[in-house]
Amino acid sequence: MLRRYVEVLRAPGALAFSASGLTARLTMSMFGISIVLAVSAETGSYGRAGLVAGAALLAQAVAVPLLARAADRLGQRRMLRPVLSLHAACLGAFIVVVGVAPVGVLVGTAALAGATIPSFGSMVRARWARLYGGTPRLHTAYAFESVLDEVVFVVGPVVATVLATSLHPRSGLVATLLLTVGGGLVFAAQRRTEPTPTPRQHHLDGDRLRTRSLGWIVLTFAFMGVIFGSVEVVTVAFTDAAGVIQASGPVLAVYAFGSMLSGLVVGSVHWRTGPRGRFLAGQAAMAATLLPLPFVGPVWLLAVVMFVAGLAISPTIIAGFSLVESEAPASRLTEGLAWISTALNAGVAVGAAVSGPVVDRFGPSTGYLVAVTAGLLTMAAGAVGHRRRAAPLPSATGSL
Repeated sequence: MLRRYVEVLRAPGALAFSASGLTARLTMSMFGISIVLAVSAETGSYGRAGLVAGAALLAQAVAVPLLARAADRLGQRRMLRPVLSLHAACLGAFIVVVGVAPVGVLVGTAALAGATIPSFGSMVRARWARLYGGTPRLHTAYAFESVLDEVVFVVGPVVATVLATSLHPRSGLVATLLLTVGGGLVFAAQRRTEPTPTPRQHHLDGDRLRTRSLGWIVLTFAFMGVIFGSVEVVTVAFTDAAGVIQASGPVLAVYAFGSMLSGLVVGSVHWRTGPRGRFLAGQAAMAATLLPLPFVGPVWLLAVVMFVAGLAISPTIIAGFSLVESEAPASRLTEGLAWISTALNAGVAVGAAVSGPVVDRFGPSTGYLVAVTAGLLTMAAGAVGHRRRAAPLPSATGSL
């Protein structure tokens, strides 16, 4: 099973950009939960923590396609160096003020920190497309990166939780800053595998991102983001109510571990079914496996349910990225892939912001209904979008 993964890593420079990209995006799973843990510890309110985390993730969602477009046009290295410097300044400011500033200042500084986090996942995948575009190895490479994403979500929450609960509530944020900036600068230095930039004046009409082709995929990923954002906030609150808040990181890690295992299997199989069918099937599986969450009692049973729910994540995400790669023009592939990150981050922001007040008012078990609802909306949006995409195209098509 691992042979296919070893083969894709043999390309010159592949291991270096994948490893540094992994380090930089380890904070994908640390940023939101570190904010929730720090703000809730300082203010005692999960509603306020969800608001601040939601603002940061929403700002990141808005900025990601703009940064990705700059990477396509200027080159990844030229975009990354100034943006990472800004991120270090903004997140550093948030770390300083989180314990003393009013909520408006927290929202503002957190949003600036989120807006300066590049989408390393899309940049890594753009490099894989440069190496293996049009070959079966690209599917394996994308599966490998999805497995690494899940490694991120296995390790990140545990690291953030241990740091915040054992050392200091803000120590998870400090680790986030160091990993993003340090890993990002090493990634930027890997020039051998960097995709060739395409300046704006060289873009053709055929280079536009088609709304009809990508819009429904982006929408379903947004609802998936709501699942992830709400599950993160509610799980912290659930374990806190059970008197074992330190278990929140391991429980979220179990969720990601299930996804990692399924991703390993998916990447090692040569599929006869196209990515569209696998994408729709994955959405249905995600919705079904979330249904038991509001009825779970003990924390150990929550971990079991989360593991099963996690099994549906990677196959769905891998198929979604493959769909985008087949629909987006090569000159704007980083931007096309970044729209997925934008949709996920926007959804995570909404999920965090909505579920926090629900938890404060009705309790954590009811808070999981946010994830259940988002799962059903994911399945519905995928089904409707697929039907519209299969319909005959009109004479004019919009663009993203």
